[in-house]
Amino acid sequence: MSAVSNKTSGSTEINVRDDVKRTIAPMEWTEQHDVLLCREILLTEPFRYKKGSVDKGKAWSAIADTLNSSQDLKFRVMQRSVRERFSLIQAKYKARNNKDEKSSGTSAEITELDELIEEITEKEKAAEENKASDESMRKLETDRAKAEEARKRAMERVSQTNRRLSEEGEDLTNNKRRRRSGNDTIDFLRERSQTERVLKEKELELKKIKVEGQAKAAQEAQKQMSDMMQLMQQQQQQMQAMQTMLLQQQQQQGQALLSLIEHLAKK
Repeated sequence: MSAVSNKTSGSTEINVRDDVKRTIAPMEWTEQHDVLLCREILLTEPFRYKKGSVDKGKAWSAIADTLNSSQDLKFRVMQRSVRERFSLIQAKYKARNNKDEKSSGTSAEITELDELIEEITEKEKAAEENKASDESMRKLETDRAKAEEARKRAMERVSQTNRRLSEEGEDLTNNKRRRRSGNDTIDFLRERSQTERVLKEKELELKKIKVEGQAKAAQEAQKQMSDMMQLMQQQQQQMQAMQTMLLQQQQQQGQALLSLIEHLAKK
């Protein structure tokens, strides 16, 4: 092993990091490694957190630490490597699914890894929809606060105008002042109407998002139920086929036994 000597302030510092790196072989990922990785992702659920947040980074670090301490398989991973590995196998899974959908309808056998990636993908999608709904709710609350502040400012303008006119000794019944006070009231009513319209639009938008999310969840549940019914039907058909085959075998054995008895009787 070669070493590089750096002389600083009379001391000698040995830098062996590059040599050590060269002695460590990269980890080889297998399907079983990927299965354990996906299981940990489902348990930790890093997709719950905002992209780039500290909590999301901690979740991926926890996954890497758990895998490195595994007794079943040997792992040598870090936060970044587990993130990149899952992104890779998820992209391959999606590409394979798209290819199967475009084919004649035949698809390869579904493995445990496929099921895990599919479940993670669905949970990621649901988490993103929830984040969008929460963001809409926060925006609606912000708009409400702004509308309330605008209403208060409009009311303050009307109150300040009346107080100023009173302090100046002006007659509030004077036509000119009455017109000015009327204009302030009209401005306030117009601004309040506009804020109420904005709030109503935001509420309708939020309701639409919730309804779409519920409809999507219902469709997914219906699809899962349909898949289960189809699987049960296939199993039932297989069972019926096996029963038919057993019955035919019994009939054949009975006919053979009958022929044997007839043959012995003739002798």
